[in-house]
Amino acid sequence: ILLESIDVSTFDTSNVMSFWSMFEHCEKVTDLDVRNFDTSNATNMSRMFQDCKGLKTLDVSSFNTTNVTNMLCMFLGCELLESLDVTHFDTGNVVDMWSMFAGCKTLTELNVSNFNTAK
Repeated sequence: ILLESIDVSTFDTSNVMSFWSMFEHCEKVTDLDVRNFDTSNATNMSRMFQDCKGLKTLDVSSFNTTNVTNMLCMFLGCELLESLDVTHFDTGNVVDMWSMFAGCKTLTELNVSNFNTAK
């Protein structure tokens, strides 16, 4: 049996440093509200949403990514994702973005012009 819904509205993520694989393989989840996540202490977001094949939209606009160093496969395999706004992501400390958006087959627009890829 695959998980179809997750209520994360009461999660206190203020001290979380690693979101590694948090929702990985949540293939049947269609709606995930992570707008209340405090990611200010996060350093690792690798595989966070990997293979969330049922997600059509995902609001990560509240994510503070200033301290994040790893975004490897973060959205890999999000096949039905139609929109994703990452224009506010601070990627100045990120050293690994390998396959970050690979397999996002229905994503028709993605603005990464603000991404700092120096590291």
